[in-house]
Amino acid sequence: WPFSGVPDEPAAWLMRVARNRALDLMRRDRTGGDTADALAHHLAIVGADPGAEQPEDTLHLLFAVADPRVGVEGAVAVVLQALAGLSAREIGLAFGLPESTVAQRLIRAKRRLREPGIGPAAPFAERLEIVLAALHAMLTEGHAPVSTDAVWRDEVAREALRLSLLLTRIREATPAVHALAALACFTVARFPARADGDGALVLLPDQERARWDRRWIDRGFQHLQLAADGDRPSRYHFEAAIAAEHVRAATAADTNWTGIIDLYDGLHALVPSDAVRIHQAVAVAMRDGADAGLVAIERVAAAATDRSIWFHAVRAWLREQVGDAAGARADLAAALALDPAGPHRRLLQQRLG
Repeated sequence: WPFSGVPDEPAAWLMRVARNRALDLMRRDRTGGDTADALAHHLAIVGADPGAEQPEDTLHLLFAVADPRVGVEGAVAVVLQALAGLSAREIGLAFGLPESTVAQRLIRAKRRLREPGIGPAAPFAERLEIVLAALHAMLTEGHAPVSTDAVWRDEVAREALRLSLLLTRIREATPAVHALAALACFTVARFPARADGDGALVLLPDQERARWDRRWIDRGFQHLQLAADGDRPSRYHFEAAIAAEHVRAATAADTNWTGIIDLYDGLHALVPSDAVRIHQAVAVAMRDGADAGLVAIERVAAAATDRSIWFHAVRAWLREQVGDAAGARADLAAALALDPAGPHRRLLQQRLG
């Protein structure tokens, strides 16, 4: 470019060169077998027409970064910084890590990506798992931002949705891909009802369900049906199924709480975490009453090494319902001391008042 000038379509030029380089590497080293064929097919999809506008460039970038030799944590951090615009501090807040740890992780990942040998030889299935993890992290940040005053980050969530749907079109799309796409559809569908006229957060039981976007809900159920193929459920299957139970219920009272409790058991078996048990405690309270919910949340308290904002917020809600105002105030104060994001802080302050 310094010698012959910037081309008319710089992005398309770079995509063509990158695509050709990747294909050359695969032709030169066919030891990857099916892996090389799968990646060649993927590259053909995302870079088929370099002269045209390419919304798939970002998906291509995801697969390029998603090298298992970089590590899942490093690759996800790079994606969140590059695609979601998150700082090291924000990524740390999202994953409960110090900013310095994330900064070092980003430096190491980017350095590793520049090393020789990082390229299309990595197994496609392993890359796909990293891509799914990155898109899931983007969707989570879009749904519940960690450091902004917005109830949600629309551009981040919708980009995660767009990329998830693009991913369902590739030949190698697995049931987990469709499950993540279903989760993204159900998540974005509820956005119109998640804030009131003043921009304050509206919790799920209080949302005006007529405002949910039925088009995305219908699309979500289509992908959930496609996700049913196969016999290896992923975390995305369980999370999408939980979301589906919420969006198919006409009212909060009509929700299949027993099914949701069982689904949280399945999710916890795959991804053990206090957060899963906290969500499950809410479902137990909705089905069996606040006293039962308190028993469930105290089990989390007994096992938890760190009590999160959500632990204190949920226990405060349950204590308030059983008449323990002092305990509820203490938990709300503890949650606020952990510096929640703007919309949640305002909601907790309102409850404390």
